[in-house]
Amino acid sequence: MRRHELGRKRSGMPQFWFDVSRDDSEWSEDDEGTELPSPEDAGREAMSLAYALALGNPPARYIAIRVRNHRPEPLLTIRISAEVLKRA
Repeated sequence: MRRHELGRKRSGMPQFWFDVSRDDSEWSEDDEGTELPSPEDAGREAMSLAYALALGNPPARYIAIRVRNHRPEPLLTIRISAEVLKRA
């Protein structure tokens, strides 16, 4: 199903897409999407994804997750940054 076709799959739950940018790279657009009950759940999912990517191998210093529904403009964008400071 295409994103512009109501944003719902057979289950009736809304579909959300999670685009990712790591360390200021171009957006990697999600072309599959995920069914979730609500925009609030999509926000929580985006936070979990950002955290997992920040801890990944290799770790990212800057992560942005753009959450979209069936409309072209993002519902929300989450940005996190991480920096390791070592004691002198």
